[in-house]
Amino acid sequence: MMIIVYFKSGFRQAFIVPRNIIALEFQHLAEEIGGGISRIEFT
Repeated sequence: MMIIVYFKSGFRQAFIVPRNIIALEFQHLAEEIGGGISRIEFT
């Protein structure tokens, strides 16, 4: 599944993640990479 994360800094990153990942795990992973999250889109 492709997920696009928009960070509060204005940075945007696309992730390809397995469907069985826990949403909270993914949130922590994304925050470690880019900081605070502004919005997440599931495509």
